[in-house]
Amino acid sequence: MIAASCLLLALGVHFPPATEAELQELYGPAQLALVRQADRVEALRLTGEFDADPKSPHRGVERWLTKSRPVSLTPRQARRAVTLVTARASFSMTQSHCDFLPGVLLRFWRGDRHVDVLLCFHCGDVAVILPEAEWPKEVMGLAEPWDYERRLGLMPGFDSLLALSRDIFPGDPELRRVKRPF
Repeated sequence: MIAASCLLLALGVHFPPATEAELQELYGPAQLALVRQADRVEALRLTGEFDADPKSPHRGVERWLTKSRPVSLTPRQARRAVTLVTARASFSMTQSHCDFLPGVLLRFWRGDRHVDVLLCFHCGDVAVILPEAEWPKEVMGLAEPWDYERRLGLMPGFDSLLALSRDIFPGDPELRRVKRPF
């Protein structure tokens, strides 16, 4: 799918930005409002790997293995993160459908509630994972960290979100080496 996306880009095909309805579908109305009104934002570096042990006490997003402790974003970084992950122009309906190996987690807080946004710079997709308490009952028993996620393509916003991630984690050599996958 990445090769097809690259070919379309080379041919000058533009991926239309997501519509407001698609953003609402990605986040859910309440979660999109929470992200837009976040009072703080944290980031974690992820390995792209997850705890596959079915007996693991961790669920959902907590199964992704981390490389860092949570980093509190500066007010400037937080505003930029909110703007980028809620801008229709950052997303397209084109997804890579490849292995999702997220490298950065952005956690948007409003009071004691949060929404997690996972960025995969390997394939150029974004996933929104809701807190476990908000998952539908039918997925509560599944073991994969993507038990409940919604995904969109990041093609239009890839460079801006990568630049933000590099700003948040300035000494990270892996983020420095990332190149556009499409």
